[in-house]
Amino acid sequence: MAVSRLSQIFEPTVDNGNSEWWKQHPCPHSSSWGLHTIKERDHRMLKNKIANSTHFTNHMIVETHIYRAFLEYPVGDFHMKERSNPSEALRFLQSAEDYTNDTHVCTIEGRIGYGIVINAFRMWIDSIDEFSSKLEKLLKERDVYPSSESFVTATHAYILSKLGPRWFKECIRLYSRVLRSFPGNTEWRFELARMVGKETRELRLALDIQRPSPGFIRKGFEEERDLLRSVLSRKPNFHYARALFGQALYFLSWKDSNAGRQIGEAFEMEPTNPEICIIFARYHRRKGSMDRALEVLNTHVNSTDAEIHSQLGYLYRKMGFKRENRYTEYMELALTHFKRAVKLNNCHYPSISSVAEITALLVTTGETALVKDRKEESEDSLKGMFRMFRDDPSDQFSTVEFTAIKQGIEKDFFGVTFGQSEVIRLSYRCVTLAMRILRKYKEKIGSGDLVSCMNNMIRRPTKYLEDLTHEEDPEIRSLATLNLAHVYRIAGRFDEAEQLYDDLPDGAGVVCGQAELYLSKGRGYALQHSRLAEKFLQKSLELTDKLNRSNGTGERSPNELYADIYLAKAEFNMRTDYSSPRYTIEEWMKCSTAVNLTKAISHNSLEACYLFLRYMPSVGNNFFSPGVPQMLARIASVCRSDDCIHSDFLVDTGPVVIQVDAAIKEFILSEVRKATEYDASVYPSSGTFGPVFKMLGMLRKDRLDFEKLLLGADEGRWQDQLQNALIAVLRTARETLDAVIAVCQESLMEPPLPSNSMFVVTFDWNEGIANPIKARKDVAKWAAKVFKGLKKLPEELCTRVEEMQPMFDDDNLWLIGLTSFNNVLKHRRSGLVFGETFPLQLKKPEDDPKCKKLFTRCIVQRSCEEVEKFVFFCAERYGGGGSPE
Repeated sequence: MAVSRLSQIFEPTVDNGNSEWWKQHPCPHSSSWGLHTIKERDHRMLKNKIANSTHFTNHMIVETHIYRAFLEYPVGDFHMKERSNPSEALRFLQSAEDYTNDTHVCTIEGRIGYGIVINAFRMWIDSIDEFSSKLEKLLKERDVYPSSESFVTATHAYILSKLGPRWFKECIRLYSRVLRSFPGNTEWRFELARMVGKETRELRLALDIQRPSPGFIRKGFEEERDLLRSVLSRKPNFHYARALFGQALYFLSWKDSNAGRQIGEAFEMEPTNPEICIIFARYHRRKGSMDRALEVLNTHVNSTDAEIHSQLGYLYRKMGFKRENRYTEYMELALTHFKRAVKLNNCHYPSISSVAEITALLVTTGETALVKDRKEESEDSLKGMFRMFRDDPSDQFSTVEFTAIKQGIEKDFFGVTFGQSEVIRLSYRCVTLAMRILRKYKEKIGSGDLVSCMNNMIRRPTKYLEDLTHEEDPEIRSLATLNLAHVYRIAGRFDEAEQLYDDLPDGAGVVCGQAELYLSKGRGYALQHSRLAEKFLQKSLELTDKLNRSNGTGERSPNELYADIYLAKAEFNMRTDYSSPRYTIEEWMKCSTAVNLTKAISHNSLEACYLFLRYMPSVGNNFFSPGVPQMLARIASVCRSDDCIHSDFLVDTGPVVIQVDAAIKEFILSEVRKATEYDASVYPSSGTFGPVFKMLGMLRKDRLDFEKLLLGADEGRWQDQLQNALIAVLRTARETLDAVIAVCQESLMEPPLPSNSMFVVTFDWNEGIANPIKARKDVAKWAAKVFKGLKKLPEELCTRVEEMQPMFDDDNLWLIGLTSFNNVLKHRRSGLVFGETFPLQLKKPEDDPKCKKLFTRCIVQRSCEEVEKFVFFCAERYGGGGSPE
């Protein structure tokens, strides 16, 4: 009897399950895998690469099939219907599953781990019962074989390894982790070696390091060498690994004859393998044997692999510089192959840059008739490339862009293509990219080499700007001085930057630069001199206010600067705020850290959202504390915005380090969702009060939905979405009160139970004032009816119900609003202001002097708080069952 009666009460509000439960399990469509941010233009490149990679035919077979399924049914910015081929994706997934079911080649852990990824992916394509039941079975098996998780992680790492430099560090971390569980897996060890080598070569290219290599570069190549040596000891016929091993030896010592011997042996065994051919040709080109390199590459001259033609372009360009009598001939050939590479892969950025560079160089040496056309061609190539970089604000190709700009300035071919103003801006861009690369690799470089690396990277663009500060043209001189001030600022030369800013006429660019200068100084002094840090941050805030008042925008918008400043203030306050004992949630909301994080969040700072949730005390039973639901709603709003800033940071969740904004947003939203849930160890969903805690969870969810809508309320939405969300909150709160009484009846009484379980609400509308004596009498009558048959009425419960009554205390009129929520329908949006909602009239005519008016914000806030307190009160006293003594 009790169960059916409670189920009727709870039916409107209890969530009976998640029909999309499979979305929580790992596969390429999981947001935590970081694949949502891939651009549409990269899709062709990815398919082209794997189609031309020969060693994938017998290496990482399951991972390759899953990856190819992903390319047929992608997710993210290029998930377009015309690009999706679900039947082909399912075919690749079936091939992967067939391989895992072969017990001779796949262990039981592999079958489970790969199977989870395969069937979770299948559910995204077609959520049929067959795939669902397979996934459920595999998840149960995973509990028996927890090490199967390593195969999930390896699949994740493999796919990330195809997506460019941004993911090298994460791939290295993931492969290192799975090898701790399966140290004998040579495929994973080889992939780890490839990632270490790629990252080291990218860093060497970015820093423009010549021999001898500094220690941190040598360390990377030594690690690659040792890993590949280990792979070859187990698989001596893995010729591609041998070629990479020889290449690592060459980078460690260009005089090491064993390097050429290893590469030559690999080439001799697989002369048609294009990847080995590229390593072989690149080795001979560097050693000066250009004719031998050309002979090898020409065997693949009809290849559809863009990298082959790119290597031919580099080879002909070097031959042009070395053999000056045939300079134009070789440069033309180089240009032809670079263009062929771009045609095959329109995202082959090194080739795009080389097309622009060689075209510009040929302008100064070619025939007069071709100069104009080539100048336009060079300009189109460069502008097209820089436009692609701007469309991808991540550091995915920052090394390529930095190298392209640095070479353009050093070789002075930008002057052929662009005017001085554009080259000035590119020089500053070059320096910002250099600093981004250094930040990315600062742990690997180490503090000892960081300054020398920075000076080496920015020396040429800085010198170019310094020279132009003496230019006769005042416009060019002023622009160069402003950009030089920016360069000095980001390089830490604050006094020189300040002097240059002071010498410039007042303007948006100067004010913005000064604001950033003081922000940088504030951050720099944060650990050394707190008063100076506060002074500089305040000065930065004043300059940003000035920029905002003038409606000006310099290098960055006032909104971004405000977010930067408040985030810096919050980080500065963390040191002092967390030297004291742990805060309660109420104290946290008022502390300096939380206040400044809140301000940064109001300017759409994603990192501030993360820090707020990270340092906020556990919500526990304080979800409805003033400001908490509103803050969580604001955080959710930022995560759903396309205009959030401060997304370039890492989130270490333990098993995964998240570094893509889409995945970070999903992680933050999951933390917000967790805040609406109750700790199952303290508030179990089973047992006497379990259903009531489920209702409280629904009340938290309803309240959060209401706050989200309230943030974006406008004239068109108030009458439908916001109104319905408000009614949902009030209805759930009221039903929860009734449900508590029903549960108390079951805990205190024996069947049969009274049919009346409604929570009492008493108020004298004629008097319109509190009357505690009458409230006690009314509650006593109600209790005698509701708890009929008890020898002794639950005195504590009766007292608590009395004190909640409007008749007991005028401050409890929220309860009247809770029972009169249908009056919401009679009101309009006109009374709504930010942070408040319209007044709710309580039954009596508005012109009656005794008429009571409540604001909806008050009703919502107080009712949620008081209902939750009442549930905890009853659960603490009657949750164990039995009757009172």
